[in-house]
Amino acid sequence: MESNFVETMQNAALCILKSIWRIIKLPYGCWIAAAKRLAAKLENSPMDIDSSSSRWPFLSFLKALILDFVIDGLSFLAYPVGIIMVIYEQTQAYYFIFWSMVTSLIVVYVIPVSFAIIRDVIVICLLPFNKYLSWASKPAQQLDLDVHNHDKA
Repeated sequence: MESNFVETMQNAALCILKSIWRIIKLPYGCWIAAAKRLAAKLENSPMDIDSSSSRWPFLSFLKALILDFVIDGLSFLAYPVGIIMVIYEQTQAYYFIFWSMVTSLIVVYVIPVSFAIIRDVIVICLLPFNKYLSWASKPAQQLDLDVHNHDKA
């Protein structure tokens, strides 16, 4: 019984440590994901209205601009620009404050998570519109319309 209890406590502690490590790595993972999405859009950009095959090219352009370029771009630029700003802040200060720099670096490190949350909320908000556009693009024969003809007597 004692060895089972000790093993259970060790596994629980290990699970907590792994979870904390995953939470610490989360902002970097969001930053890498944004970088990969931007790199994938380099050759096949959905922001080309001329080559768009969508029925709504301007809406597709706006979606690509906001989700693929602005949010991912700001997320990707968060680290290089943030680190430069923290260094600039420390060089302009009258005296070096270590904890101010550490706090600023932590804030910069977490910025990609906030952009990922914003991106996900926008995608969720766009789901009803995507569903409607998918429904509206079907031929009339495939639409689920409940039409009743009433005789007016």
